[in-house]
Amino acid sequence: MRRNIIRFLHRLLTGIELLLLFAALLYASYSLWDNHQVYTQVENATRDLREIKALAGEDALSMFDQLRFINPDVHAWINMEGTSIDYPVLKGKTNFTYINTDVYGNFAMAGSIFMDFRNSADFSDIYTVLLGHDMSGHRMFSDVNLYKDEAFFRQHQTGVLTLPDGEHELLSLACLVTSAGNSLIFNPQNWDHLTPEEVLRSVREGAMHLNPDGLLILTRMLDAGLDVRIVALSTCSSEYSDARTVLLTLMDPVSAEVSIHPANHVSGGETFD
Repeated sequence: MRRNIIRFLHRLLTGIELLLLFAALLYASYSLWDNHQVYTQVENATRDLREIKALAGEDALSMFDQLRFINPDVHAWINMEGTSIDYPVLKGKTNFTYINTDVYGNFAMAGSIFMDFRNSADFSDIYTVLLGHDMSGHRMFSDVNLYKDEAFFRQHQTGVLTLPDGEHELLSLACLVTSAGNSLIFNPQNWDHLTPEEVLRSVREGAMHLNPDGLLILTRMLDAGLDVRIVALSTCSSEYSDARTVLLTLMDPVSAEVSIHPANHVSGGETFD
């Protein structure tokens, strides 16, 4: 009797182990399928949108007419040199509107690239925050993390932000890793009343890498009283639980092509090599 009980328990345990293994295989298969669906959804949506952009060519108004027919919340298109960042930029009623919603209004884990809801849709603010998920395969804003590598940051410092009025250059200023709770970085309204010196300090504070040329142009623009517009690109980072990688860029740096100070001047008496 005892042997029969032991044999029965052994078979029962073996059966449970097999069931658990089968369940694990099912879960792994489902996870792979689910990930594939997520990435397929991203690829399909991105391909269709990029076709619209390509067909419109330099006619920004035509491109936005078509994009806004799909979704009136589309306000820009961003492309960063040397990366896979090439997406429309949306603005929702809150920062949760497009966190898991694509440009077509469908649920999508990858979400969309979107600006902070407190920002002006025309990028007229001194500081605008763009947010996007860190997805594998260089999708969405994952390539923002490439800028943590100093060599990459030095070699890839430009981008293009397309608005209905045409293309605007983006020039990298700094790359940093910070907490999602950083109110200066993630609340654009905190920049509204900064002095020029505070703007410079905010750009430089906590930076992993700085672009001396970009900072020089920014300094000249601030010294001349020109309108400054800084665009931040942010995505999740792996350093700690709420870590974010942020790339700060200067919009329309060419407007600073005025010789105000010697080339090595920076506010506060600092110089760059």
